[in-house]
Amino acid sequence: MCRQYHRGAVLTIFFLATSFDEDIDSIHLVIHCCPMKRIFDKAFFSNSDSLIGSLVRIVALFGSRLGGTFLMFVFTVILLRVSDQDTFGHSMTGIAYLSIASLLLTLNMDAGAIRFIVAYKQEDSAAKLSGFIRFNMRILGLTTGLLYGFIALFAAYYGALDTAVLTLVIGLLAAPIASYIKIAGSQAIAIGLVVRGALPIALGQPFFMCLLLVGYVVSGWVITSEGVMVVAVLAFAFTMILQKAITHKTLAPLSKPSGDFSTKREWLQAGLLLLPQTALNRSLKQIVIAAASVTLVAAQVANFALAISVISLLHFAMKSVDIAYSPSVSKSIQTHDMHGTTHMLRQMAIIRLVGFTLGSLMFFGMLGWFLSFFGEEYLSARGPILILLLLPLAEVIFGPTGLILNVGNKGRLLFGSTLVGAVVLVAATIIGGHFAGASGAAWGCGLSYMLTKALQLFICVRSVGIDPSLLGAWRLG
Repeated sequence: MCRQYHRGAVLTIFFLATSFDEDIDSIHLVIHCCPMKRIFDKAFFSNSDSLIGSLVRIVALFGSRLGGTFLMFVFTVILLRVSDQDTFGHSMTGIAYLSIASLLLTLNMDAGAIRFIVAYKQEDSAAKLSGFIRFNMRILGLTTGLLYGFIALFAAYYGALDTAVLTLVIGLLAAPIASYIKIAGSQAIAIGLVVRGALPIALGQPFFMCLLLVGYVVSGWVITSEGVMVVAVLAFAFTMILQKAITHKTLAPLSKPSGDFSTKREWLQAGLLLLPQTALNRSLKQIVIAAASVTLVAAQVANFALAISVISLLHFAMKSVDIAYSPSVSKSIQTHDMHGTTHMLRQMAIIRLVGFTLGSLMFFGMLGWFLSFFGEEYLSARGPILILLLLPLAEVIFGPTGLILNVGNKGRLLFGSTLVGAVVLVAATIIGGHFAGASGAAWGCGLSYMLTKALQLFICVRSVGIDPSLLGAWRLG
């Protein structure tokens, strides 16, 4: 039971925090220089269930996610400094569409790996395990063919493509590579190779993005949005090579030609049910940038993208509280320990409130200086940044609603509320941008996100009987 809990903690943290990766050679160097080599070998490169191994994996996953978030912010800052507003706007839009397409191409089936692969290993059902792995790749192959066919028809019909469209096309061409990385990473984690599966997604991609962008800048070539998207394509390609190098020997023998596909409907249903929540958890920034680009010109998209990039740091800090507490909250709810649950929710509420207050004060005090660093044209991003404080504020006010619904076995209610929220979010961002530019898009994004969290809070209270909001935690105190 203890071992199952340790592994559950690691896997929970990965699926809530997954994002970017790092050079595996540097990890080996640290390991071989460490006097506790055996501990680190088991923690990083085996499926050990020891307490120390689990703790090291948790630290590695959480640290890689933080490092990846920071590196992507560095990438954004560098790109801001070396490009004009139109180039930055087109580039961020292209990256946003690449990220969204990579999620849709898999039909989110990679999210089901932790459920099905673990179950089939326990049942010793090699045929079903092989079938699930192969079916994931069949779906990716089918959706990739449809995507490339659409791109070919689009290019043939329109002929010469302008800068904005060409940037999107280059990004979409790389989407299947990003999808493959997600699938392979999820499968590696599900069989127990937690860090090997997570690092290429969590830290390597932004590492390569930053490295290649710096190389692009020092080369002396003119910085264009098309060039930036080529950098993104190469970064994903290098990430895929890294991931294949460290997981192929383990995953390849599991994918046998004689797979059992009899439960493929269940696989598809599981992925699609989790799709809205996965999209908002992993790709909120990309979704709203893509939505804003529908009605905003490139320069306005640049301001909006800068705003959401800055706010993402504070928003991630608020979500990190959920990530850190999720294993303990999950255990207390499942064991019906209401005293423990309320105690942890109260602690989470206090931490989020203090963090948001300090972060907001820092934004108010340093925002003008920070924006002036990029040039006068970005000073107008101040309004959208302050408006988008609604995103982390929503986490403070309404609490970990998604976590409570998920742990409370209310998956369908979570799916419905998140789907409605995602649709409203996209529509509100587009409409707000149409009527009031970048600030309008920010208002649409922030208010619709608040509405989604409010809806989930209502469902939490009615269906699970737990109020995770700031007011609820105050009452509990």
